[in-house]
Amino acid sequence: MQHRPNHSFFQFTQKEKKGIMVLLALHAALLLLPPVYRYLLPSTPLPTQETDSIWTAFQQAIVLSTDTSVAFHQLSETPPSSMQGKRFYFDPNTLSASDWKTLGVSTGTISTIQKYLSKGGHFYKASDLEKIYGLPPSLTTQLIPFVRIQALSYNRLTFSKAPAPFKKQASMLDVNEADSVAWETLPGIGPALSARIVKFRNQLGGFLDIQQIKEVYGLSDSVFERLQHRLVKGNANIQRLHLNTIDQATLQKHPYIRYSMARAIVRYREQHGPFARVEDIKKAFFIQDSTFQKLQPYLTTE
Repeated sequence: MQHRPNHSFFQFTQKEKKGIMVLLALHAALLLLPPVYRYLLPSTPLPTQETDSIWTAFQQAIVLSTDTSVAFHQLSETPPSSMQGKRFYFDPNTLSASDWKTLGVSTGTISTIQKYLSKGGHFYKASDLEKIYGLPPSLTTQLIPFVRIQALSYNRLTFSKAPAPFKKQASMLDVNEADSVAWETLPGIGPALSARIVKFRNQLGGFLDIQQIKEVYGLSDSVFERLQHRLVKGNANIQRLHLNTIDQATLQKHPYIRYSMARAIVRYREQHGPFARVEDIKKAFFIQDSTFQKLQPYLTTE
């Protein structure tokens, strides 16, 4: 039987000895690596929550890089089912608190909405959701396509054509009998204007025609148009001026007689005697026919 020679370390060649030394050095390094690693790095382990979030983010990054459905959701008008809360058509003016909660709205924001509505607020269009304090813009964008606001309805009031029981029928006013207080009851007539109407009537001797009221200073045509349907002319006696006995001062107070006219009438009477007819005043001065027709009813020779 043939025997193998018994080799010791010293019987290896120089090259084999170097290989064995390298292996021993690597083995020693591997044994020393864990203690050195624990010494150099912090001993506190990474929190489990952060580890989970990092791992979740890593998974999402992988999904986003490969899932083509993301682009579809971004272009779709209807929010994807994966968004927070359920989606259904709703009227923000009548929606209950529980339904707001189902849509994903927070309790504080729901309270804000209900306070707004309780104070008389109203949503008129879908974009009014953007005005809600505390509602995230991202959630607002999701909810707006589902808003359906019902039109406001108003109760129509029916009015009777008959006059109300408490409304008195406007009374008529006699232009030759009414005092200043009665004139003030008419629309557009105040204390100053009513006093001027009564003064003008007394100086004139009474109204022969309702249209004469328009000659009162300060009475506009628009006011007269508003009140003339309530004016009547009674059978009051017209006060006339006696041409043969009246003095100049009293004569010239008449609204239709000027100072020069009154002076001419008195002088003519003094020079030619009493007037036989009212028309004779035309001999004393020139007077237009229109003016004479207005003045004649207020003069007399009898």
